Amino acid sequence: MGIKKRRAEQKEKEEAMAAMMLISDNILSQIFIRIHDCRSLLRCTTVCKAWFSIINSDHFRHEKQKQSKPCTLLFTHGHTHKLTKPLPYQYFSEESQTLHQKNTDNTNIIHSQDDYYLNFLPWPEVRLLSVTDDLLLLSRERGKDFMICNPFTKQWIVIPKTPIDLTGVFDYSGHGGLICKNKNDELFRYRIMLVWRRNADFARIIFSSETGEWSNIIAFPYQLLWDQPPIICNGMIHWLSLIHDTLTADGIIACDPFHEDPNYYNFIQFPLGFPQDERRKYCINIRLGLVQGRLRISLTTFITKKRRVYSVKVWELNYDNNNGDDGKTSSWCLVHDFEKSGIGFNSKYVVVMAFHPTNGDVLFILFDNIHVYQYDIREDKMEKVYQFPHPGYHAFGMRLQHFPIVYPFWPTKIPALTSSPIVSALDV
Repeated sequence: MGIKKRRAEQKEKEEAMAAMMLISDNILSQIFIRIHDCRSLLRCTTVCKAWFSIINSDHFRHEKQKQSKPCTLLFTHGHTHKLTKPLPYQYFSEESQTLHQKNTDNTNIIHSQDDYYLNFLPWPEVRLLSVTDDLLLLSRERGKDFMICNPFTKQWIVIPKTPIDLTGVFDYSGHGGLICKNKNDELFRYRIMLVWRRNADFARIIFSSETGEWSNIIAFPYQLLWDQPPIICNGMIHWLSLIHDTLTADGIIACDPFHEDPNYYNFIQFPLGFPQDERRKYCINIRLGLVQGRLRISLTTFITKKRRVYSVKVWELNYDNNNGDDGKTSSWCLVHDFEKSGIGFNSKYVVVMAFHPTNGDVLFILFDNIHVYQYDIREDKMEKVYQFPHPGYHAFGMRLQHFPIVYPFWPTKIPALTSSPIVSALDV
């Protein structure tokens, strides 16, 4: 009986495979394109050489790029975080929930997780410094060591130590940016740029994946706002720049760690219509973000405090890669301009927390440091998605950082260094 059953099962498998062989590559490609979970796609590539070729073809990749990408927003308080505790707040898009095999109940979009998002890492504490697509730059012991990790594949690599000890620097006055090139081929390389306060001025250093070494330390001519992490887009790292020894924002500094001139920086003026008065002093009113690969900036101001009416303006930066200095000429476009009143409470404090990484019409807005709302501008729909478990205070909103992770069609594989191998949580 057992032999007959096995033969029947084998025959059924052979008939199923024969039926699949009759399906054209074009139809198979359309089927695979409709699979949004890349875990399932990875399994499909192991079925046979034909399926592997279809999923790895340029045509298939091009079609997948047209789809909405899974995205995750990680919120931190801007300081070292213990891995034994969950991140303060996390947002997973519907596609991202499927990708990470999480509960798809959207009743609580931003929430704390019992299983911390980065709990596979070997360090007990980390500070999140920068995100580019699905790769994260982290530090431990406030700058003693640095690593790059991919939270989806659960792989990480520890970067060689800096030539000077930066322990203690990257808690409140250090900045780090990660930028990559040629991610989808054998020429994949990356740079890490660190900026920190050095006595009365600032210094910077760059790590190169090609050489596996850090550059010389040189002076950095700008003061950066540490409360907001950098935004990586158009091949550059963007930071909010401050007037020296003040909390007044004066523009955006764009850095290209791949540029042959180590002193090359691109200073971007704020949009026309941006206030020139004291409102720039409160950098919490200004928020940088990334939407569909483009840099955006928002400005939140109260119009009348008695009626609790506030104004939000959002601009998008358009790069012209055909003209100007190294193809980095840019211009601003006002994409949103609206006024709203309070949401049934005092609303003494209103700030844009984050932009939705893939939906340009959606903002996350924080009221009174407690209430988190997701606002769809086009639909004029304000939906409460979270309430912080404790009363807020002004510094809380100022130090609440967000990191947009947008997962590409295929997970990014971190290239190994000669001095540091790739480690996977699956191997530990």
